Amino acid sequence: MILCMENFVKLALKNGGAIKPLLVDSKDLCGPSLTNPTIININGKIIVNIRNVNYTLYHSELSKFEHMWGPLSYIHPENDMHLRTVNYIAELDDDLNMKYYTKVDTSLFDTYQPQWDFVGLEDARLVLWMGQLFLIGVRRDLDTIGTGRMELSRIELVLNWLIKRQKKLLDIEFLVLHRIMNIV
Repeated sequence: MILCMENFVKLALKNGGAIKPLLVDSKDLCGPSLTNPTIININGKIIVNIRNVNYTLYHSELSKFEHMWGPLSYIHPENDMHLRTVNYIAELDDDLNMKYYTKVDTSLFDTYQPQWDFVGLEDARLVLWMGQLFLIGVRRDLDTIGTGRMELSRIELVLNWLIKRQKKLLDIEFLVLHRIMNIV
């Protein structure tokens, strides 16, 4: 049992892991940053969700590099005050090189004017549940106070391509879902 882990990356590399870039063509992106991917292996097929955001998150690193707007600042486009997230699903080969990627189409859900600064499905995670692939993440753009609402959508992969539709299966507030998930 490891009680204290100094650095996860060092541990992974020491045990045969690899670092590989996950890149999406810039013409397909909504903004400058690719961040917090989730990866799942389904019967030898490596599937990854990659989050793309239209902002840069500035952090002062323990107050070493203070910013005029504070230690944690979102730097967003001048013409869009919202902090937007777009997700991409990709398949990787055995060497962790990207075989293909496609944007997750959330147009069935994006039918309203955002009421909060954060827009889109944030921190989405791929999960395999009862033999089916799902994408679950939080939305905060449905009210003026940023209430977190979890969205669970079934993802279908056919002939290595994501079908451009999602079916919303669950739409409840985060705390309620969190309690349900802790019981199971």
